[in-house]
Amino acid sequence: ILIYGINDRSVSILKSLRQFSVYGRVICFIDTKGKYKKREINGIKIFKDQNLLDLVKKLNINEIIISKLDVSEKKIKKIYKEFENLNIRIRHIGKEKNYIQNFLDKFLIPDISFYDVINRPKIKVNKIYLKKNIVNKCILITGGGGSIGSELTLEILNYNPRSIYILDNSEFNLFTIMDKLRENKLFSSQKVIPVLGDFADMQFLVNYFDRVKIDKVYHAAAYKHVDFGEKSPIAFYKNNVLGLINLLKFINLKKINEFIFISSDKAVNPKSMLGYTKKLGEILIKEFYLKNSKKNNNLNYTIVRFGNVIGSSGSVIPIFLSQIKNNKPLTVSNKNVKRYFMSTEEAVQLVITAATFNKKGIKIYALEMGKQIRIYDIAKRIIYLSGFTLKNKNNRAGDVSIKFIGLKKGEKISEEVALGEILKPTEHNQIKLCEDPLKNKKFENDFKIIQDKLKMKKINFINIDDFLN
Repeated sequence: ILIYGINDRSVSILKSLRQFSVYGRVICFIDTKGKYKKREINGIKIFKDQNLLDLVKKLNINEIIISKLDVSEKKIKKIYKEFENLNIRIRHIGKEKNYIQNFLDKFLIPDISFYDVINRPKIKVNKIYLKKNIVNKCILITGGGGSIGSELTLEILNYNPRSIYILDNSEFNLFTIMDKLRENKLFSSQKVIPVLGDFADMQFLVNYFDRVKIDKVYHAAAYKHVDFGEKSPIAFYKNNVLGLINLLKFINLKKINEFIFISSDKAVNPKSMLGYTKKLGEILIKEFYLKNSKKNNNLNYTIVRFGNVIGSSGSVIPIFLSQIKNNKPLTVSNKNVKRYFMSTEEAVQLVITAATFNKKGIKIYALEMGKQIRIYDIAKRIIYLSGFTLKNKNNRAGDVSIKFIGLKKGEKISEEVALGEILKPTEHNQIKLCEDPLKNKKFENDFKIIQDKLKMKKINFINIDDFLN
């Protein structure tokens, strides 16, 4: 073990580790400030903060403990990056009060920054755009207690809406978001109204919002997990398609001009039930707009596509953290599977910004998410950031292994976030305007397969022309 930094904490760690020798043996200290004239403390050698990589190799170090309090985030990231391919365990004590007790807990999972995991800076937006789109508006968010919906709620409340209705069919989700709002001191009984109900139940919507003038709707409610969609296609179809139809009819009845649809990168060249239902949703929205805009030229419909969101329910990073905490191997479908990653905060800020760009009409935006990252690399990085080492054939004494479980039905090796290449820049570098046709021959052929599946289950497949009439 190498202890990086010399202070009272690092000496306490040395003493504690000597009492628990089974954990490991401290070989040396690193003097990060070069002020110690002595060359050892309690029999442990002190080295200068130079050529750390060579020293680690020379002394056969397999764990580094960062005990220095004022070490910068930049320096920590540099250390992680320098040693992640050497299978060196790195633990950052930071400013923890009970650092000895926490340190000796083998299953300690530290707070891991999203930006540490994906190794890119945070996407920035112009807050003026966000405020302009929200201030003094009455807003309805479907799926308002979900991962995207709850973040939308938190973000929107920062810009003084007249009122916000949080619609969700889960009591637990509503309780959780209300608790979070109180914790962040954003709750106001006059401004924030939780609504327990189903967005797909038009009669409920009509009755509840009978005397409410809604300015805009963010539709974040959806079934979204690929695996569930393949096992329960009927449920996905009813919720994501038939439910959307009822919501669109409600919007038309209430004369709500602004509608923002949270789509998915899986709607691009869809291979799964989730992708097909999201793609059909986009088509339905466009056809619905084309019909109703003849009567109302103030309609403003925005569709926003983006990929994986860090921290959302069922997303890979919280799953990995849970697996580490429960001493289980991290499960990855395929070593080459790649995905786009974005934080929930970034996603909703870009969604709101994209809706602001759409002054009138129907537009589809795709969020530029940088390069795709291999899930396997994410898993390895989380292992190292959690203070553990990778267990594999080259290091059988490692802490956490990665298990490959095979691609799920409908799962793709890599994702796209736009149909073809007809993309135009907008005022924000991360937001692209998509001008690809929603329908193409391949989609129509593939769609017949889904239609046949549902007919076999005796489910009436939606006829778009009937819906529009």
